[in-house]
Amino acid sequence: MCFGSKLRWNLLGLVALFALLPLAVISLPAQGQENEQCFPETGFCVSGRILEYWQQNGGLPVFGFPITPQREETIGDWTGQAQWFERNRLELHPENEAPYDVLLGRLGAPIVEREGISTPREEPREGCTYFEQTGYNVCGDFLAYWSSHGLNLDGQPGFTFEESLGLFGLPLTGEVEATLEDGMTRTIQWFERARFERHPENDPPFDVLLALLGVAEHGASVEPAPVEPAPVEPAPVEPAPEEPAPVEPAPEEPAPVEPAPEEPAPVEPAPEEPAPEEPAPEEPAPEEPAPEEPAP
Repeated sequence: MCFGSKLRWNLLGLVALFALLPLAVISLPAQGQENEQCFPETGFCVSGRILEYWQQNGGLPVFGFPITPQREETIGDWTGQAQWFERNRLELHPENEAPYDVLLGRLGAPIVEREGISTPREEPREGCTYFEQTGYNVCGDFLAYWSSHGLNLDGQPGFTFEESLGLFGLPLTGEVEATLEDGMTRTIQWFERARFERHPENDPPFDVLLALLGVAEHGASVEPAPVEPAPVEPAPVEPAPEEPAPVEPAPEEPAPVEPAPEEPAPVEPAPEEPAPEEPAPEEPAPEEPAPEEPAP
């Protein structure tokens, strides 16, 4: 092959390489975005290992929405990356091997201790699971909820006793009636990492719910970073129908007024003509004396 042909093929190869470079660059952010989920309900996003843990171990029903960003926090004598959710706090512990590189906060225990919540220790009861460490039973629908949720530690379906214990911890009280934040009185039971609430007005499995201990312990969430929603093309706005201009009523024609009957002008009586005077009777003319005949 001659030198000119080689040069031409080399130039074509460079052009093709530069044409593909933008595609490679564009694809990099998309890979990062796949491991992030944002929640417009609170304005915060969850990403990386905390998002994986959140998805694998119960998601929204167990942990709730994020109420802070992931950030460095000091909790007791530990300092590290953590993120608060409505029902718990997730902490990153990279010094541990997975799945223990993410740990849950013990939010129930400090509240029970701080508020002095306690119930008498119990004896084991039939049909319940008894915890000798604390002296309390977990029974009925609370036991069903406790056993049907847990951390996915072995990757197998269902939850072992240890996996449920890892999610909720030990019971710290028996069942007790309490007036909650919403003013309603409900049956509850405290655990190291949760508070179970009985909601008989709901159909199963929502007749047992977890309290929002993350909100109670952390308080109001920080101001969220704005989450840019995907652009949505607005639906065409139909113009509002124009209201017809008000029609002014035609002026009412006044009812014809009948003229008052005109009183006839007073007729002055014609001047009476004097009655014709009767001529005075003519006096007879004096008779002329007959001519006297002469005497013979």
